[in-house]
Amino acid sequence: MAVIGLGSGTLTCASEPGEDWKFFEIDQSMVDTARDPKYFTYIQNCEPNLKPVIGDARLTFAKEPDGVYDLIIVDAYSSDAIPIHLATEEAMAIYKEKLAPQGAVVMHVSNRHLELASVVVGIADANDMKSWVYSEDSGRDNEYIFSTSVVVSAREDADVGKLASSDVWTETDANEKQRVWTDDYSNVLGAVYRRLRDGEQ
Repeated sequence: MAVIGLGSGTLTCASEPGEDWKFFEIDQSMVDTARDPKYFTYIQNCEPNLKPVIGDARLTFAKEPDGVYDLIIVDAYSSDAIPIHLATEEAMAIYKEKLAPQGAVVMHVSNRHLELASVVVGIADANDMKSWVYSEDSGRDNEYIFSTSVVVSAREDADVGKLASSDVWTETDANEKQRVWTDDYSNVLGAVYRRLRDGEQ
């Protein structure tokens, strides 16, 4: 498993015996904060010997061997800002290249201001991959509690197992009228407009 974006380290507690997880994080201060038990204890409790790869994941992950990762989790987005270079057609091509047969890419794209699920569906489609979208809101309106959006992309339905027929995951086609984000093109204003137009899903 590869995880791009350490955050507070919650995913260190998702690993099962016999699995090999590798974390990629651009910011050493984020690693230091995640390790500090005054703030978080996930790493301390679940992966105390964690040695994340430090650097821009678009560059460091590209150096990983091809065809070895069963799951690639991209969780480098905050509620306010996004690293656009991790959500382009070229970035998805790198993820796909590193996937093992029957592997999948999971991108967490929850955002207060931008609608990004369709962006991920578009970059996956450009790489001949299918996508399933999960959106959960539950009508929550408390301060600092927001909806969740996740996109899983894979080569075939069978690669995502039961998720493909799940009631809470929706197979989603790319919008032909929406231009695919690339290293040379992105449309943040369009993502803002879609969030304002459609609201939280």
